[in-house]
Amino acid sequence: MSISSLMLHRGILGVQKVTSLRLPYDTGKIQSSLKSTLSFIPCVPFNHFKKNSIHSSMARNRDMESKDSDDNTRIVLQEHDDVSQDGLGKENVVIESSLHINGSPHGLQQSVSIEITHSEKKLFDILKGCVAFHALDIDLRVAGGWVRDKLLKCSSKDIDIAVEKMTGVEFCTYLNAFTKDHLGFQKTVGVVKRRPEQSKHLETATVNILGYAVDFVNLRSEDYAQDSRIPIMKIGTPTEDAVRRDFTINSLFYNISTNTIEDFTGYGIQDLRDGLIRTCSSAFSTFIDDPLRVIRAARFSARLDYKLHEDINKASASPKVLEQLRNKVARARIAQELDDMLSKGNVPKAFELMRSWGVLEILTRDTECDAPNDDQMMRGCNTMKMMRECLNEVHWGNIDTKIAYIAAFCYPIRDTPTSERCGYVEHVIKSRLKLPNKVASGAHTVVEGSKSFETLLLHIPSDTSSLRGALGCVIRDIGVLWREALLLTMANEASNSSECKFTYLKNRYSDILKKINDLKLQEAYLIKAPVSGKQLTELLPGLTPGPMFKQVLDFQVDHLLKNPGLSKDELIQYIIGTFGNKYN
Repeated sequence: MSISSLMLHRGILGVQKVTSLRLPYDTGKIQSSLKSTLSFIPCVPFNHFKKNSIHSSMARNRDMESKDSDDNTRIVLQEHDDVSQDGLGKENVVIESSLHINGSPHGLQQSVSIEITHSEKKLFDILKGCVAFHALDIDLRVAGGWVRDKLLKCSSKDIDIAVEKMTGVEFCTYLNAFTKDHLGFQKTVGVVKRRPEQSKHLETATVNILGYAVDFVNLRSEDYAQDSRIPIMKIGTPTEDAVRRDFTINSLFYNISTNTIEDFTGYGIQDLRDGLIRTCSSAFSTFIDDPLRVIRAARFSARLDYKLHEDINKASASPKVLEQLRNKVARARIAQELDDMLSKGNVPKAFELMRSWGVLEILTRDTECDAPNDDQMMRGCNTMKMMRECLNEVHWGNIDTKIAYIAAFCYPIRDTPTSERCGYVEHVIKSRLKLPNKVASGAHTVVEGSKSFETLLLHIPSDTSSLRGALGCVIRDIGVLWREALLLTMANEASNSSECKFTYLKNRYSDILKKINDLKLQEAYLIKAPVSGKQLTELLPGLTPGPMFKQVLDFQVDHLLKNPGLSKDELIQYIIGTFGNKYN
């Protein structure tokens, strides 16, 4: 049975385990040429490596995390063998690669250096060994983000392999046959389901090997039908695949077969040098074909702090593009982009770009009557901007910036009336932006906690006991996100103040943090009532379950905050003295 018929027989939807393959040729004839390719297995020479400058812990054993979103399904793959791990102290491999522009050697710069980890080198050698063993007339290319990040001297955890002349599933069948015969292990091949209605029109094979979850997909050529962002796909050439990608900096390939960095658009390398986000074809047609790329443009510009090509700014604000974004892109896919956007880089810049284009209005609107207006969104973006300055100027400790930033954006709408039980802020984040429940509920907590800090800071107690009690109570009410709430309080105050007042605010909030640390209130939310409910009923027989019962429980914690050296017996006597006459 041929490879293609084997795939057809097994089906291309769902997850398949490919366990055996009868090869259509005599493998004995190519054993000699294979020996040199497999020479990497015993060792890799280090005499010309340079010291590790890329953190390699991401190359240690890790299982794929199962994800189940509307546009993607990932399979949990376990690493059964232990071929190699990158350990601390392992040195990276510096590779001098040829540089090709539009399929030809670069006229001025003949080579470029990229630094890869020890395990990445082994992975690429295994893939080349597979090609040699099966005498496959193909080149394998690492595509997209990995190449961009390596050229920027950054680490990259995602490895996507673009395969010539066959699908990723077909190549993984060859790969499994090779690793079984020559390396002594086989891998489960996870096939990402095809979901045409959600624009997942390609099968992607995923294999966990040497600690990497590697995606294999064929080079693609795509067309889009009118009123649909679902691509009509066929196997394409490297140039066709490159020009169908979103931005030139994401269209680069590292050809592991020829050790060449390939720039088939002719702009990718230069745009990396210039710090420019540019689409591979006209921005308008790129965004009409796939409107999600508008949000990606904002995300990459903010993450890398790159300028946007003027065509992107014009096309992103086009009413037709915005209409396509509103009607053609699944909210779950947008949510993934927003989640990534909130995770790193200049988050306020990304949100301000989306606001200026009209994208945020689309993302936050459910009905015509209750969407945040542009003034509220502008103030939210400004609060985010000030929050970034506050983060840079004051030492806050461990901050969940994702929750903090989205809380800052939603702060101006905190008092909007709503019938939703969870509150308007949480409703917008969870039901419209479709961000995780943890982020939505966390942002709600931060916004409400900020109100508590605002009230406290209007009249800060002067004596230590009262200050300790007041700060401790607020921190207890907010919980673990109290730092984010205090940060939001400062950011909001800064956004409503003149620039000359920022130094005063910096000193003021630094002093508050110092007081909290000096009074050892950082984990006040973990303090529990020393006298249990059962003991209270014994001490105060007339106290019955209800609101007053909880009030007495909380009272003892508040008193303990003001008097941290109090013993339990002393606290019991204080409770009896305060409530005994009423509840005995």
